[in-house]
Amino acid sequence: MKNVARRTLIAFLPFLAKEDDDLAQKYLSDYEYGLYKEMDIRDRDHAYLVANAVIKNKESSPELVRAAFLHDIGKSGADYNPFYRVAVHLIKSNNIPSDAQVVGFKAAMQCKNHHAEYGARLIKDKRVAELVRRHHQPNGDPQAEILKSIEEVF
Repeated sequence: MKNVARRTLIAFLPFLAKEDDDLAQKYLSDYEYGLYKEMDIRDRDHAYLVANAVIKNKESSPELVRAAFLHDIGKSGADYNPFYRVAVHLIKSNNIPSDAQVVGFKAAMQCKNHHAEYGARLIKDKRVAELVRRHHQPNGDPQAEILKSIEEVF
């Protein structure tokens, strides 16, 4: 609950976010770091917390660390204002296809539902892309399972 409250607060007060761009740059390629920097500071804050925990996990591969920094890159294309950020987690709707042309709150919901796929399309490294694609549904991939379990905490 503590992390949910923190993320809600940061949704409305992004100046409280604490990303670590230097740590991200240490692990990511130049291209990946460019993607990471396109993320909203609130998403970079979340990515840092997830990646930091992944780094501390002895079973994490280098690709998993990179995927942890980039797992929400697929959210970068949506207007994700604070109210949308909170509402998409409270309202469950899976009926917006990934390729539909929608705007406003529907676009935010679409982005939440399909961000793993959108992000995977942006990433050049096949393994990192696969981990990003699977970070909500690992389907038996042990590294994706680690990412999912850690991401759910933050």
